[in-house]
This record gives sequence, structure tokens and C-alpha cells, in this order.
Amino acid sequence: KKTAFVTKILVGVVLVSLLLVAIASFGGGAVEPRRLTGWTNDGDLRGILQSAGIMFFAFAGYARIATLGEEVVDPKRTIPRAMLLALGITLVIYLLIISAVVLTVDIEKLADSKAPLALAVQS
Repeated sequence: KKTAFVTKILVGVVLVSLLLVAIASFGGGAVEPRRLTGWTNDGDLRGILQSAGIMFFAFAGYARIATLGEEVVDPKRTIPRAMLLALGITLVIYLLIISAVVLTVDIEKLADSKAPLALAVQS
């Protein structure tokens, strides 16, 4: 119970931090939809697909849910729901942050940045 409580606090801090990054990025007034075009090299989607693969493995939470089968009530119902909910929430958060960064920072600057979230907040 103590570990679950601390985990909830850490997740809450991370989510609030990401929400503040999105608000600061979008609130800066530098949102330009034109930035959504031209970020593939002559139609080459290889880099985007590689990034998508990395993002999929960066979220390992879906696999951890399955290991809790003997610790939850009604695991046949709870675990599939928890997996879908976790993936859905993660997808929304990733889309929000990616949109905030891509719409507020030029792709060339973003590619050279070691701190893309900080760059998005500063723009």
C-alpha cells in the first residue's frame, strides 16, 4: 500500500509537469500549423516509424499490469480494462505533448535539441 501511494504521487507529479509543459507551449503563442508539413524527407517515413517503435517500448506499463493478476479482484475483467485504460491515457498524453512540441518548435531546431520540452516551453 505504501508503494502504491508513492507511485500515485510520482505519477501525479509527472502528469502535472507534462500538463504545465503543454500549457506553456501552447500558451506562448508560437503555434504554427505549417510546422506539420515537410518533416519527412521526400516522403520517407522510416524515421517516423522508428520513433514510433521506440515510443511503444518506452511505455512498458502495459506489460507490468499483466504481472498483477493474483493481486487484483476479478483479474479476467480488471486486467484487460486496466491495459486499455493505461494505453488510452498514455496515447492521449503522448499526442498532447508531441502536438505541443511539433506545433511550437521548428523541426530543424527540434532535431538538434537535447531538451525538446524545454525548447517548446521557451518558444
